[in-house]
Amino acid sequence: MIFFDHSHNGCGCGCQPRVIRHSCPSGATGPAGPAVPTGITGPTGATGVTGATGATGATGSTTAQSFGSFYTTASQSVDNTSFPITNTLNVSGMTINNANGIVTLPNIGYYEIEYGLYVASSATANDRLAIFVNGVEVAGTSRGLENNTMISASAIIQTTVPNSTLNIQVITSVPATFFDNDGICGYLVIVQIA
Repeated sequence: MIFFDHSHNGCGCGCQPRVIRHSCPSGATGPAGPAVPTGITGPTGATGVTGATGATGATGSTTAQSFGSFYTTASQSVDNTSFPITNTLNVSGMTINNANGIVTLPNIGYYEIEYGLYVASSATANDRLAIFVNGVEVAGTSRGLENNTMISASAIIQTTVPNSTLNIQVITSVPATFFDNDGICGYLVIVQIA
């Protein structure tokens, strides 16, 4: 509301009427208007610069860490002991004692093995062969011996300590006779796979 002060009117002094302003109380807030719909999404900005390519990692090995291929052609009689393996075809990262056929595996890991013996005679119903690691039979590797038959098998075994030993053990009640069949009477192939 505006009030006019006329106290100087007609005084001849040339003064203008004085306006006195008073603030009026605010009125009640009106109801909110309807919601306005969200505007459309703006265009995606330009793709940033690609970072520098990292260094190429080292090339992995393409060969087995260790392996060995062993066999024997020597006719022999074996009685409840490790089967001797007299010849080496190829070997790397392991060693063999040819006199008793015991292989030493320096690396801890998993090994795939193939093995077999040809028994000529004297094998009985309970005679068998098995893979031994560190002097203990590996479950699942035992095979029964049968006269005039090459008994062969394969398995994957694990070593948990360095320089573990592995061999084919002949488990018999009486000495069994082995001789070569088509060139060999026993073989052992070992490849480290992990």
